Amino acid sequence: MAVRSFRDIGTWKQSGRLFFWRFTENVRDYPGWNFMLDPAGSKSVAGLLLAMSKSSEDCARIVQVSHPTTEVLRAANNRGAGCFAPTKLSIELDAGDADTWSLDDDGVALQWRLGAHTAALAADAFANPLKYFDSTIGAKPALWSWGLLKSTSTRKPPERTRGR
Repeated sequence: MAVRSFRDIGTWKQSGRLFFWRFTENVRDYPGWNFMLDPAGSKSVAGLLLAMSKSSEDCARIVQVSHPTTEVLRAANNRGAGCFAPTKLSIELDAGDADTWSLDDDGVALQWRLGAHTAALAADAFANPLKYFDSTIGAKPALWSWGLLKSTSTRKPPERTRGR
């Protein structure tokens, strides 16, 4: 998926959905944070992270987070474990340390601090979440990718016919 890099991070506008959560049960097997996106969210957030990775100055943006649905949580298969999902995610670039990586929450919002190198790694994971499916990026706490949210359309696909 081609990702558009933004020249001015201040002009970035979120599109699509980002699901971001941590499990509150069975954290031994599912430590850290988790994410899933819809296709528009993948392109949008990956573009932001890519632009941040190229910035020579500290910068930050707020990203709205969707509460994970049953379908989203099913991808991780943590057997009905409870989860915490922030309502917003503050993504912050530390231009002074390329390897910065931290995820800290206050019970409502989540602060994700990245350096240029880790932001580039995250941009690739968000642009290609299926490539990283059921694997982690980053240091502790790790960030798990659960791929792209599939369409939940109830419309039947058109019937296929073979030419004779």
